[in-house]
Amino acid sequence: MTSLDTSTAPHKILFIDEPFAEQERLRQQRSAFLWSVLSLAFDADLLLLKSQVYLEKPVPSHEGYDRLYSLSLESERMLLPDSYHKLAAGQAERFATILDSKRYELVILAGLACLPLGRMIHRVLPDCRVVLDVEKVHISQVQEAWESNKNFDNYQALWTLLRNRAADRFFHSRKNLFLFHDPASQAELTDSFKIPEAAGCLLPLPESQTSESEVSTSDSGANFLLFWGDPRYSENLAVARKLVSELYPRISKKLVEKNITLVLCGDDKLQELCGGRIVHAPIIDLPALIRQALLVLLPLPKPDRELRILRCAFCSKAVVCSPAAVQGIGVSGDSVFVESSPEAMIERISSLLRSRAVLETTGKLLAQFYQQEYAREILEKRLVEKLRIWIEK
Repeated sequence: MTSLDTSTAPHKILFIDEPFAEQERLRQQRSAFLWSVLSLAFDADLLLLKSQVYLEKPVPSHEGYDRLYSLSLESERMLLPDSYHKLAAGQAERFATILDSKRYELVILAGLACLPLGRMIHRVLPDCRVVLDVEKVHISQVQEAWESNKNFDNYQALWTLLRNRAADRFFHSRKNLFLFHDPASQAELTDSFKIPEAAGCLLPLPESQTSESEVSTSDSGANFLLFWGDPRYSENLAVARKLVSELYPRISKKLVEKNITLVLCGDDKLQELCGGRIVHAPIIDLPALIRQALLVLLPLPKPDRELRILRCAFCSKAVVCSPAAVQGIGVSGDSVFVESSPEAMIERISSLLRSRAVLETTGKLLAQFYQQEYAREILEKRLVEKLRIWIEK
């Protein structure tokens, strides 16, 4: 953790999430990062939401708070969507007492699961700024579950979708402010909630120096192009199919001549597309693959949920991609190859394979961009400055 400017009088803020000290999931990792910054730069209290799990095990120890509070969650949600937090009986009154007694200037809520709590905060503290830190937009997967099978047998998925949409509209306030983990979530929520530009901020989780040091670089003779996609997102299968059916056949002769393979890294559905010089790798191998690849290919049709450009930048890896892959990131044309059509992408790949020195140069430029815009100390400063602007506005 770098030192932060605390020269101004600290604002009183509250951070709310389920226990996050173990940092096993993305939500916990984001909360740990945010809290490490908030606890140094502000007069910060912490409120932990305890699910039924903590009836049988202790809450992990957390540090850095001025005051620590806890509230219990109800496991039965009735009409409330499963993705939302619901306070247990009697806890809403206690929550209101906590808010009223401390008169917070800003409250940060961990994820869209906390939208119902945001509504309560607006009611108890009308002048308090409420910020939701979004690492996942749950409505996307709910909608996909219905649209992938619009049959009567799947009526439960439709009911879940309608319930989530209604709850989102009911609990969202135009006063809410947002921190976004990725451009896809930012674009989706901005459109759905009609969020003004000034009310949102892209704040990715910084790449881990520890994970970087563990990346194997022993295979210096690796000779492959790479595409990867998180198995949780079905759109990655569509991109992989496009690579295999449209791009690969038109560069396959050149790849064979240079003994270059195409690696699809992801779940078993990607493996079904492989054969010959198109090979599969499990997602667990990804850190080493990014480091060793000649070039990463990202012909994405939508803004990226997985921050793949930043992952490549962290590893100094050159990228050929679509405009959607860099949307919202702010990367310049000098440090990444952005092509709008399959034809232009094929021509670019062929050109780069004839001059590999350009790959190394561009990879270094992309790494410089990362250090200037997304290194941990940069994100820490950006977070503090943005929150102070929102509080003082």
